[in-house]
Formats: sequence, structure tokens, C-alpha cells
Amino acid sequence: METLELYVIANKFMAKYQRPCCILTKVDDDGKISYQGSARGCDKVGVTEFKDICAATGVTLFVAGHQGAFGLGIRKEDIPAFIESTNEQLKNMSEEPLYYVDYIYEGDKVNPQNILDIADMNGFWGKDIDESLIAIKDLKVTKDMITLMSPDKNPTLKITLPNRISIIKFGSGQEEYESLLSDGFVKMDIVGKCNCNHWLNNIFPQILIEAYDVTERVKYLF
Repeated sequence: METLELYVIANKFMAKYQRPCCILTKVDDDGKISYQGSARGCDKVGVTEFKDICAATGVTLFVAGHQGAFGLGIRKEDIPAFIESTNEQLKNMSEEPLYYVDYIYEGDKVNPQNILDIADMNGFWGKDIDESLIAIKDLKVTKDMITLMSPDKNPTLKITLPNRISIIKFGSGQEEYESLLSDGFVKMDIVGKCNCNHWLNNIFPQILIEAYDVTERVKYLF
């Protein structure tokens, strides 16, 4: 695999899981096996000197580049020692995912035009400008607001707000859908990206879920 491809994959893994990562491929040099490729630190969890952390293991063949993105090589037999050493050095790394958001909305008071305006800026996101995220706190979700679309082919969770904004989670399933159903409501904190859904010459605001947390479950008593 080409170095550029490894770099791109490492970026994707780092962004998705918010952890430093190493994407390496097997290299056979006359029977001497090593793994070489690209590594990425993760500023969002405070790992700003991942290159030094890898070098401090004492078992790397090379570390070449800057602290956040660099080339890395390790002999096959040294991989366990490398993992043990980096795990020890990173043992105090935060376990909580961290999201930088541009808007925080309370409950279902989400501004549809804001969502459309941010979605319209899609062409600006790139290497040095992260895609904008928004957060929704304390959203009360009742079962009539939730739909599982395409359950047999491409299960997609959809939460529809009173103002018709759709909150979408791809790659969902029946179990997740049922876990959110309630005889009262579930209260959720949601982080997502802004999106435009074009349908029959109309444009509808959507929020694509990056992460969510159910903070409370309340049943109605009659």
C-alpha cells in the first residue's frame, strides 16, 4: 500500500476513534520481517508528541516526520514491546471522547436555517479546518419521533423533531432502535454534522449523528 494511502487511512482512524494510531503494512526484506507505514497523534485527547512516545519505546526501526504525522517502522518481533511501552506511556490518556462544537442547542430548539447554512459550507472543510459540529443537549425523544428506515437492507435510525429537522444515524439496527423506545421519553445528548437532504426539488435540514448518549429514561404514569 502506498504511503499516501496509509496516511489518509491513519487520519480517518484518528478522527473517528479520537486516538493516536499506527497504520503499518508488512515488509519482507530478505526474510527480515518488519511493519512500516504512517502514524498519527491526536491533539483532541492531548497526545501532541506521539512521535517522541514511539521513539521512547526504544524498539523502532525509524520515526521520521513531525510530532502529529510521521513515518514509522517496527521489526515484527518488537511489536509486543512497542505496544506494551506505548500503552504504559499513554495510560493516563482520557477515556472520554472530546468534541469541539460550534453550536449547542437545548432540547428541540434547533434552528433549521443554521443547519442549512452550516451544511452549505461543505466545500470549506479540509486539512486545517475541521468540519463543523453541533450539539443538542437534553433532547426528549418519544417513540412517535423515532423510525427505523430500511431495516432489512440498510438500517438507518431517524429522529424527527417537531420542526421537521431529521436526526439520522446510519448503520443502526433493530436492537438500537428498540432501546430508544419508551412509554415516556428518553433524554439524549447528541453531537452531529449538518447536512442538506434534497428531495423532490425541496431542501430539508438534517443532522448526521456522530455520537450520542442517553442521559435519562422517564416513563409516564397514568
